[in-house]
Amino acid sequence: MNTRLLHYLFSLCLFSFSCKEPEGALQENKIIITNLFSQEVIGTFYWSHETFTIPVNGTYTYLESGDGAGTFSFGESDSVIIKFEDGKEKTDYNCGAPHVNAIKPECWKDTINLFNSSKYLQAKVSENKFVAYYYITQADYDEAK
Repeated sequence: MNTRLLHYLFSLCLFSFSCKEPEGALQENKIIITNLFSQEVIGTFYWSHETFTIPVNGTYTYLESGDGAGTFSFGESDSVIIKFEDGKEKTDYNCGAPHVNAIKPECWKDTINLFNSSKYLQAKVSENKFVAYYYITQADYDEAK
């Protein structure tokens, strides 16, 4: 074979492997929740029982990674309880979970919901990395009881 053909084939092989995503590349989603309300909040995710505290104007960062990242599932949690400093609390449900829809068929009507992706500001950082921002505001507090 002539040298030019070998260079062409080598370049073609190199190009085809370098442009492909690595096999099994996982998506990563950094979720940053900022408390813009005038009270500290404490949240607890269920099933994981992971708890977080966010002071006024503070943030909490949750990192999702895997095939389903970007779904705002918070580790397959089906709900989160948000407690405000004055004792009021609200429960947000993961409407994407089939068992939640079975017991709360109108779950999707709750638009002020930590699991509702339309409430996030989202940006693509790189091919498989995203960042999303949720803001706890007066609207969240107004839903609390």
